[in-house]
Amino acid sequence: MKAADLQVAKRRNQGFTLMEILIVAAIIAIFASLAIFNAQEMYQSNVRKGTIAETNSIGTALSMARDDLTFYPKLNYLMQPAALITRQSDGQLRADFDYIGFYNPSNPNPPALNARKILERWQVMGYAAMSQARNRISQGRGGVVLVRLPSGVGNQSKGGIGQDSLNDSLVEWPADPWGGPYVLYLLKVNRPAQAGTPEWRFVDSVDEEPDFMVGLVSYGPNGVPGMTWEKGNPSAPWGDMRGRPLNIVTQQQRDARLYRDGDVLGGPARFSLLLPIGYNYDTGGVQAQLRTKIVKIQQYLSDFPAPPNPYGAGPTEMRGVLDPGSDDLIFKF
Repeated sequence: MKAADLQVAKRRNQGFTLMEILIVAAIIAIFASLAIFNAQEMYQSNVRKGTIAETNSIGTALSMARDDLTFYPKLNYLMQPAALITRQSDGQLRADFDYIGFYNPSNPNPPALNARKILERWQVMGYAAMSQARNRISQGRGGVVLVRLPSGVGNQSKGGIGQDSLNDSLVEWPADPWGGPYVLYLLKVNRPAQAGTPEWRFVDSVDEEPDFMVGLVSYGPNGVPGMTWEKGNPSAPWGDMRGRPLNIVTQQQRDARLYRDGDVLGGPARFSLLLPIGYNYDTGGVQAQLRTKIVKIQQYLSDFPAPPNPYGAGPTEMRGVLDPGSDDLIFKF
């Protein structure tokens, strides 16, 4: 073979080799992207499983506390020994101790509550031990989160009781892996005096029995109750690799949470909790109605029509806390 022919063959082989390398590299990149995607899905699945286990644990602790006390204490107190559920000044239970927030130590006849009996029944080391491991950056943002309880001095106008000091109303609250506070839904059936469809509302007294739902709720990855979806559109550029719709968080759903962003008193809390007066449909305004009805939004589509799609195309739909397709995680007990 001539030298020129050898040179041409050599160049051809080099071209094939380069092309083969590029093909192999492309295949590796595809498999790597799929592996990363599957790893992310697996991680999110494990986070959800861990959250379900945690809601079960906290819910069980709440159930045990109620069996002992006849009412539900606030979640932050489940982690406290008996010595820390009372005020240092007079040894009385803290004003925000029960979950509903209606215990008032200055009331000579507090309904269903007696500080001495409660202290006798309260477990020495509390009812739950929340792991702080998730507070590390490598483990996410969960564990506990700083919140303001609606009982600080000067907070009466915001629905608070105002019995304890400002410092006492700033507490570490159990949080889900996405950094949102766990919330307790205590709902009872509300039967109207006149003919009509029975609805539900949050209990507003420690004596009321929540006969519709008792559930510990994590609002999931999007941090809002229920969910809004942009319905399937294969050509939508914002869809994921498998063509599933993208979650759209609306201000309406943020307003339906049982807490507010930030500190109502301007302090360092990430969130401020609400009292039932702020989310019962029969005592509050439009937002309070939303907080009650979004439990099962499918029955109230006429009251809460689908919000506009922020991407400018495709219909959207809303789903409530208990509706199929919601990303909320709930332990009912």
